Amino acid sequence: MASAFESLLANLELQRREPHLTRLLVTSAQPGEGKSTVAAQLARTMSSAGRRVILVDGDLRRPAQHRVFSVSNERGFADLLAGRAEPKEVLHSIDRASSPDASALDVIPSGRVQGNVVSALANAPLEALFASLAEHRDFLVLDSPPLLSVDDASFYAPHMEGVLIVASTGEAKVQETCRVRERVEAAGGRVIGVVLNRFDERWHGASHQPYHAYYQIESK
Repeated sequence: MASAFESLLANLELQRREPHLTRLLVTSAQPGEGKSTVAAQLARTMSSAGRRVILVDGDLRRPAQHRVFSVSNERGFADLLAGRAEPKEVLHSIDRASSPDASALDVIPSGRVQGNVVSALANAPLEALFASLAEHRDFLVLDSPPLLSVDDASFYAPHMEGVLIVASTGEAKVQETCRVRERVEAAGGRVIGVVLNRFDERWHGASHQPYHAYYQIESK
């Protein structure tokens, strides 16, 4: 699995030759396709490669990153949206970089929404918020709810510079993945690739090289 994410990161680095590919949204068509796991592992791989990364749990309905990284979810991204906290108050430093003054991987859990999620997203200064979080970092990775379940990712997409769609092998339908892409683009976002999750060479054949089948990055 590590080689798959290393290859994915290498392709993202190639994409960064274009201006402004720092903010990445990770979403899927339906729940259970592994988008939170992919977002977490991608952030870890970036950090291990020496990149300065911030992972934000933007799934305000079914958050997962606080469990993945064993941090408190009492406060987090929801508090930033509502203006109840500053980033430094809800940020958790996970891995230390070579410099003792810098963290290679920071995580902001979802926190708890007080009221309606759609209203919270619609009224928040998302562009300014994401710009401040991405400042002085190589990547911002945003874990978002499945797009065909709720519309939250449509609020995020215009403020991201690339969107990765996670599709579970044997579960995700091509039509659903296409619908996600259409909705992302309709919202003003840019799909840069599809991550094929849970690839098993016993079913798909070792000769196809699992890590090549794991993702597809598209240049535009």
